[in-house]
Amino acid sequence: MKDVPECYKVLGLEPGSSPERVRRAYIQLSRFYDAARHVDGDPERLSVAQEKKKDIDDAYTEIRRFLPELQGDDGRLETMMEETRDFKEMVRVRPAEVSKPLMAAVIGGALVFLFVWAYHIYSQTRVLPAAPAPISDPDAALAPAQ
Repeated sequence: MKDVPECYKVLGLEPGSSPERVRRAYIQLSRFYDAARHVDGDPERLSVAQEKKKDIDDAYTEIRRFLPELQGDDGRLETMMEETRDFKEMVRVRPAEVSKPLMAAVIGGALVFLFVWAYHIYSQTRVLPAAPAPISDPDAALAPAQ
């Protein structure tokens, strides 16, 4: 590495960032470009990841020379990275399968409930036609019209 400001840029930081921020950026980038994460990929990606990891390590070493807060990080940082790394997180776990008959029963029940509720609302808000007017003379109503 040439100079400290360039090392900060390699870590994705602005020059003068706090030692804690430098430490976090280093740990995050080291995990991202760790060779163990890129084993399954193609060899070209693995070599790029290894080169990038080497640049990150060199940049952190250079910054550590100038920041007294980071000078005692030799063994502690590596053990902290090993303790927090969990390769089980990288394995994709399929979600629990729900049986198709159970899903059909749940959806069918929900649809029945929806239709019953909608009919109830419809029957409560239905407007009935007005009753016919009462007939005052029943004989006139039955007589044939002339």
